[in-house]
Parts: sequence; C-alpha cells; structure tokens
Amino acid sequence: MIYIVNDDDTNICKARFRPTIEQAMRRIESQTCIRFREQQNERDYVLIYNGKGCHSKVGRSGGRQLLSLGYGCHDVGSTLHELCHAIGLYHEHMRYDRDQYLNIEWENIQPSMYEQFQKVPISQYRPAAKFDYNSIMIYGSKAFSRNGRNTMTPRNRETKIIESHFKQSLARSDVININTFQFG
Repeated sequence: MIYIVNDDDTNICKARFRPTIEQAMRRIESQTCIRFREQQNERDYVLIYNGKGCHSKVGRSGGRQLLSLGYGCHDVGSTLHELCHAIGLYHEHMRYDRDQYLNIEWENIQPSMYEQFQKVPISQYRPAAKFDYNSIMIYGSKAFSRNGRNTMTPRNRETKIIESHFKQSLARSDVININTFQFG
C-alpha cells in the first residue's frame, strides 16, 4: 500500500504520531501479505492526515484516498483499524452474518450514526474468517450510544467487546481476512 503522512509541519499527526502510524504499519506487515511504502510519484495512494475523527474509505478507491487520524485517534488500535479499512476490511459488526453473534440495539444508537451499523451485503464483502468479537474491526459495546446504553450486545452474554483503541494488534481473523482478500 502506497501512503503519505501529511507533510504539513504544523500537523500534529506527522510530528508526534508518525511513530504510532509506523508501528501500526509494521504490525500489519509482520502478520499479513500487505507491505507499506511511502509514495514517490504513484497516482494511487493513501494520504494519512490529522482530520476530524477517525475514518477511511474501505478498499482502494483510486487516486488520493484520505485516511483521517484526528483527535482521539492517535493510538495503535485506532490506526490499525483505519489502515484495515483502507486495505479493504469493513466493520465486523456490519457483516452479513452478524445477527448470529450480535444484537444491534437500534433504540440506543445516535440516529446520525445508523449507517455505522448497517449490514454490508455478502455480494460486497465476504470475509474468510468466522465472526470475531476480538477483531480490530469491531466497535465497542457502547459506540455511538445516545443514552449511555449498549448499541451492540453479544448473543454470548459472557463475551465482552473491547474498543479498537484499546487493542494493540490484529486478531487472527483480521489476518486471515486480509491474507485471503482478493485484490483487484
């Protein structure tokens, strides 16, 4: 994957958090077939910048693809999560088969964030690994809650869902999904 970390000297992302970005990239490289290389003159690349929040398009979009690591996103877990989006992974809680593993508590979700919990059709995303509560690609139980209650509840009541930013590495399922992904 070709990338650039924003070169603006005033950008906190480049100066202070570049080591975190590089650490996340090395963790992905150590477990998967993905390799990161700084952009030279390639047309397609991911621009990592200090934007508003954490977000990236899923998969290669062509040309300059934005990956924001804004306030609250400067940790290894959030960086891994966004890099995995750029690679092509969707949220684990958006899988076509998620209802076998999670109850989505729609009444607790901020209405403007409903799209973060919509299922992705199997024709668009068919992960190779089984559903994994430990995936770097799953939100925490209270993500985007409008009332402090769970927005996702595991069907296995003994399972806890941990926020991505607390995680330090990819889960085995993330590695399998990346390594078996069909790149165009």
